[in-house]
Amino acid sequence: IFISHKLEEIFQLADVITVFRNGKKVAYSEIKDVDSNWVIKQMTGRELDQNERFYSTKVSDEVLLEVNNLTGEKFTNVSFKLKKGEILGFSGLVGAGRSEVMQAIFGYLPVYEGSVKLDGADGKLGDTNYSVKNGFIYLPEERKKQGILPVLSIRDNISVSVLDNLKSGISISRKKENELAKNVIETYDVKTPGADKEIQFLSGGNQQKVIIGRAMACKPKLLVFDEPTKGIDVGTKTEIYRLMKKLAEEEGIGIIMISSEMEEIKKCSNRVIAMYEGKIAGEFDEYTEQQAILGAIIGVNS
Repeated sequence: IFISHKLEEIFQLADVITVFRNGKKVAYSEIKDVDSNWVIKQMTGRELDQNERFYSTKVSDEVLLEVNNLTGEKFTNVSFKLKKGEILGFSGLVGAGRSEVMQAIFGYLPVYEGSVKLDGADGKLGDTNYSVKNGFIYLPEERKKQGILPVLSIRDNISVSVLDNLKSGISISRKKENELAKNVIETYDVKTPGADKEIQFLSGGNQQKVIIGRAMACKPKLLVFDEPTKGIDVGTKTEIYRLMKKLAEEEGIGIIMISSEMEEIKKCSNRVIAMYEGKIAGEFDEYTEQQAILGAIIGVNS
């Protein structure tokens, strides 16, 4: 029995397929008799346009993040720029240094050399509090280990990053907490019976929506999505893509998306930076063929 959200794996390996939706078996077929569109419809209950693109159409000329010659433990001499309203994809194999670069810029990992400018001002490296206060939020890949407080409620998981804004005198206002949680649940369409539910019992997609809502409560200028759809079904993936596009276009937020899925990178990115063994191996625009990006991330010079 092979369980996966990744349809290409299912079609490569499976003889028969069973589809579940909302805890119920909704379809069964021999794999040779169906295609990916059929599976997606069974999973989501609706048709999805597989050719839909989600890159931002409102990229500013204004540079939001400028990274110069950054070197750390698992990356060397990394330089790039991110513009306001842009979705910048970072592609590469696991271990290529993608996440480590972003964690170093955020202040979680050490930097040996190089500099960072955020919104025109010199960044303070090695200080995550400084990053958050200046509008830089990092959404980690390991959502269950690093992104949520599993035994706490949805409300507590949302309010934890903005406690200063929820004060009433010397204590936290439960009314303000409830209003914030309600707003996030409604705005990001979180499927839950209420804000008191422990976040660990939500699906991966709904946990991710809560994390995004919490990040937005901090009024960010820049969001780093590290493997944003890991463990998320194809229908909810599309919701996350649309949400990233909306944040970039309507809020002017600069977004960096780290992903191992080439289809995801191509669907969402205005530009793609490919990394190989800790170094930038190439930079590509939205029109670049997938083969060229793949060649860069495996170290093949085309």
